[in-house]
Amino acid sequence: PAPDEAEPSSAAAPTAAEAAGLTERASVAAEAPPGAAAAAEAAPPAEPSAAPEEVEPGPARPRRADVESRLAERWLVWLGGLTLVLGALFLAAWAVEEGLIGPRARLALAWLVGLGLLVLAEQAFRRRPAAPGAIDLVPAALAAGAVTALYGAALAAHLLYDLVPRALALALLASSAALAVGLALRYGGLLAALGAAGAFAAPLLIAGEEPAPWALALYLSGVLAALATVAALRHWAWLAWLGLAGSMAWAGLLSLSGELWRVPGAGGLLLAVQGLAGLGLLRAGSQVAARLRWPGGTLLVLATLLELGLLVA
Repeated sequence: PAPDEAEPSSAAAPTAAEAAGLTERASVAAEAPPGAAAAAEAAPPAEPSAAPEEVEPGPARPRRADVESRLAERWLVWLGGLTLVLGALFLAAWAVEEGLIGPRARLALAWLVGLGLLVLAEQAFRRRPAAPGAIDLVPAALAAGAVTALYGAALAAHLLYDLVPRALALALLASSAALAVGLALRYGGLLAALGAAGAFAAPLLIAGEEPAPWALALYLSGVLAALATVAALRHWAWLAWLGLAGSMAWAGLLSLSGELWRVPGAGGLLLAVQGLAGLGLLRAGSQVAARLRWPGGTLLVLATLLELGLLVA
C-alpha cells in the first residue's frame, strides 16, 4: 500500500497497552454499583484547601485598662473591707473604755464576730484555687479565728464577768473545742491542733476550789475519744500523739495530786477510755496508716500500767 494510506490505518488501530487499559476499565465499571459512575462524574472537583495562616504569638502583656480594672475591683474593695473592720474594732474598743457597752453586749459581739468569721471561712474555702497541690491557709486561719473568738467569749463569761457558772463555762469551752476538731475535717489539721490544746487546757483555766473527779474523768474521756476518732479517720499520727500527751499529762497530774486514788471509779473510767482509744488506733494502723500503731500501742501500755497501779492501790 502507499504511505498516505498506511498512516490513518495505523493511527486508528489500538496498541496492546491501550487495549489492556480499556479491558481493566471495563471490568472495574462492571463491578461498581449502578449510578456510581454518574455520581463520580457529577461530583465537582475538590478544591485544594487553603493553608492555615500562621500567626506569630506575641508576648502577653496586660493592658493598662486591665490593670486599672483589677485594682479597682479587687484591691480597693479588699482595702475598703479591711478599713471597715479596723474601724469597727477601734470603735468597739472605744465604747468599752467609755463604758458604753456592757459585759453582755461585749460577749454578744464576740459571738457575732466568731460566727461572721465562720461564714467568711466557708466562702474562702469554696473559692480556693482548684489547681492540684495548691495550698490555701486562708479558710483554716479564718476558722481558727472564729473558734478562738467563741472560746474566748466563753472563758470571759465565767472568769471576767461571772455571768455563767463553772459547769456551763466548761460545756461552752468543750463545745468550742469540739467545733474546732469538727472543722478540721474540712479545713485541715490546724483546727484539730487548736481544738485539742483548748480542750485539754479548759479544766485548768476554770478550775474550782472543790474537785470534781467524775466530771473531769467524763470530760477528758470525751476529749480523748474525739481526738482518737479524728486521728483514725484522717490518718493523722501527730493528732494521736497529741491526744496521748494530753491524756497522759492529766492522768499523771491526777496521780500526783492523789485524786486518781481517792476516787478509783473516776480514775478507772479515764484509764479504760485510754485503753480503748489505744486499741482503736492500733486497729486503724493499717498499711495506709501504720504510723498510728506507735501512739496507739504507747497509749495502751501506759493506760494498762496505770490501771494495774490503781488496782494494787
